[in-house]
Amino acid sequence: MKKQQWLWIGLLGTIFVIAIGWLQWWKYTHFGYNGLDLGIYSQVVWSLAHGHGFASSIHDPSYLGDHLELWLIPVSWVYRLWGSPLTLLWIQTLVLASSLIPLAKLANKLLNGKISIVVCALFVVHPLLYNVALYEFHGMAFALPLLLWSIWWYSERRLNLWLVSLVLILFVREDMPFIVAGWGILAAIDRRSWRWWAPALVFAAGWFPAAQEIIRTANHDGVYKYMAFYRWLGTTPTEIVTFPFRHPLLFLQQIITFNNLGTIIGLTVTVGFLCWLRPRRLWPLLLVGAQLLIGNSQPGTYLRLHYTIPFLPFIAWAAFEALRDFRRGKLLPRLDRRVAGVAIPLLAIVAPLYSSLVIGPAEWPWSGVQHEPLPTSTAMLRAVRDVQPNDRVLTTFAFLPSLANRSALYSFNYLYLGRRQYSEIPYTIPTDIDVAVIDWQQLYDYQFLYLTTVFQGQSGLQRIQNEFTRQGLGVVARYGTITVYRRGGSADTSSTPSDTKNEPHITMGSVAMVGQPTLSLASDPALGQRVITITNAWQAISTKQDSPVSIRYTIRQNGTILDQQPRIIGQGPQPASEWPIGSTWRTHDTVLVSNAWHGTVTITAEIYIPQGRYRLNRLRTFQDIIDSSKQLGQVTVGTLRL
Repeated sequence: MKKQQWLWIGLLGTIFVIAIGWLQWWKYTHFGYNGLDLGIYSQVVWSLAHGHGFASSIHDPSYLGDHLELWLIPVSWVYRLWGSPLTLLWIQTLVLASSLIPLAKLANKLLNGKISIVVCALFVVHPLLYNVALYEFHGMAFALPLLLWSIWWYSERRLNLWLVSLVLILFVREDMPFIVAGWGILAAIDRRSWRWWAPALVFAAGWFPAAQEIIRTANHDGVYKYMAFYRWLGTTPTEIVTFPFRHPLLFLQQIITFNNLGTIIGLTVTVGFLCWLRPRRLWPLLLVGAQLLIGNSQPGTYLRLHYTIPFLPFIAWAAFEALRDFRRGKLLPRLDRRVAGVAIPLLAIVAPLYSSLVIGPAEWPWSGVQHEPLPTSTAMLRAVRDVQPNDRVLTTFAFLPSLANRSALYSFNYLYLGRRQYSEIPYTIPTDIDVAVIDWQQLYDYQFLYLTTVFQGQSGLQRIQNEFTRQGLGVVARYGTITVYRRGGSADTSSTPSDTKNEPHITMGSVAMVGQPTLSLASDPALGQRVITITNAWQAISTKQDSPVSIRYTIRQNGTILDQQPRIIGQGPQPASEWPIGSTWRTHDTVLVSNAWHGTVTITAEIYIPQGRYRLNRLRTFQDIIDSSKQLGQVTVGTLRL
């Protein structure tokens, strides 16, 4: 390639790093990393950087019980210099950007220098690359440049360098031997000498069982927990491997599904389906493809996560070869050249751009659904500042990355669920807790994530109540939906028993409002904002443990909506879904007010039961989508002069 072409590719890489790096900074500072992974990785790398090995308290006792990713060791050396989750995110961005070098070399060889620039331009806006870069931090990202280099060295017939790239790929994660074994199969199909295919198969066959044994030994329960995805095949490796032969019809029924079809279409449409014209280059995906089909994941989620990384290099390689052979007249010779000369190149360009509208950064807006707003970053930052460096912390998803630099950090969802990840083994917090930072809106997330939380005779809310009592945790601060608890703090008064005798004002499903709500306005010096406290009195009509009853406060001025803020009625350890029938309660909700609002505002309240799902938004932050709320009633809370 010419120097000028490399300058263009360098410019594209620089734009990608700056743009993605800025989005990562914005997302991190606004607490948008609520997918658990960044919190886990940050704590593990912090542990490595401070001499604690792969220690992890979120998935105790060691991250090696989850995955075997040895590249975390050199990453921890950088983390020691600047111990921020942003370090991991920006390293990941640089690693992804480095993929442009082997990609450009491969495109230049199979196509030409000018087209390689177009290829790299499409790559930096490719939806699958964007999703990996913006979702969370994950080790699979490190496989992308290595896989592209392995394709380059294979095409150049540089055996030693190709074998080195395969060894490095093995160290990315314990399931990467599937790709390495697939490489061996392709080398055999391509009739390369045994020096190519034999070492690849030996590497894969040797490392895979060794990695599995390391993980089982390090795991708290002595198992490889991700075997849960394959349980329907059997409980032993022999049963799993032989299941398709013992039960072929049942196996086909389980893998030939709309989910799998949608995922395959979604992956290959991103290169205009051209990869199917040169399917030989897809052989390295044989085993990871089988892994995908067995998992039967929903395409809308799968395509927005990091799991697509192993597929992207090979579908791109196959598409490049299809375009090369088309230009040489070896592809679809019977097709009218004038039609093909326009259709195929256009497909190769339009398809990735179209995919960006569906699963990428330019996602089409979804109609008929409502996104519940995320908590304000000001309130979340203030809650983080209430935590001391040596505190042992229990917290919800979005706070995990910011609080990861400590040896004792626990995720609230496992306490709520009551079980260890992908297991029926009870989850217990192994130590005392100094502080709990809880965003009670996370109960929405848990509601949509878990079909049921009843385990060993207790619901998730009952486990929370018992744990808070056992730990002696009380309230020390409130910031909207967020409450900070500490040992010796005050009793949680977000919902308290009441002796009110008024007749119900309006009945709304499982609760009835008693009397008229009251409003009070105050300044919160900690937040630098004004706060409206809304006090309601309720009577429990019936108990609904499966669906938390919610209230959405809408602030209007002259008919214009200024803000909407949802709450779970009685948020905290004692929500309305747990109130005994016939009991009366008072709730106190705090609503943050913008300093830019002035004049008289009207506040109304809509009571509803949310029906929805937990979905990634355009910045790949998990956010609740309410798509079929059951409205129970609406009342005017009152007016207030700001």
